[in-house]
Amino acid sequence: MMTRKEFAQLVAEGFARLPEKFRQKIRNLVFLVEDEPSEAVRKEIGLREGETLLGFYRGIPRTARGQEYGVGPTLPDAIIIYQKPTEEEAKLHLQDAVARSAKGGLRESKTRQGAGSHDGSRESFRAKTCAETGSPDASPDAFREAVREVVAETVWHEVGHYFGLDEAEVAEREKERGKCPPDP
Repeated sequence: MMTRKEFAQLVAEGFARLPEKFRQKIRNLVFLVEDEPSEAVRKEIGLREGETLLGFYRGIPRTARGQEYGVGPTLPDAIIIYQKPTEEEAKLHLQDAVARSAKGGLRESKTRQGAGSHDGSRESFRAKTCAETGSPDASPDAFREAVREVVAETVWHEVGHYFGLDEAEVAEREKERGKCPPDP
């Protein structure tokens, strides 16, 4: 397990890894780290027993903001990255790397990357493993690198929702980037 400070640093690094052309367009957005999704978020997204979220976007997507947006006090949108599920997902990535090197293949994941809008109308599902660690080693460095990759992909995913992409559009962009395997 990482300290909150170490994990928050990886979230900042994940943001820094976004292309500059996107980072410079982001306004009024805060990144938060929480242990796990709250019961309210779990209910809003409709998570079943055994499912969790890696991240969640809450706000008004850029594409839905009118000319009045930001006039007067406006609370920032938020991208919440959940530390415990992210660390668990990173551990699974390391285990997958060992399994793939032994026999190949990917596991099914019961982890969701959530994307909620201001009205809770959008949600996100991740059915396959997306980040690759490239190392079956379970050393602290390998674990940190696995967490770094899961965080970076989650930040990318949630920022896609900030820019107004729905779940299908984010999934398509992930496939184009080579970060998710194609659907079976």
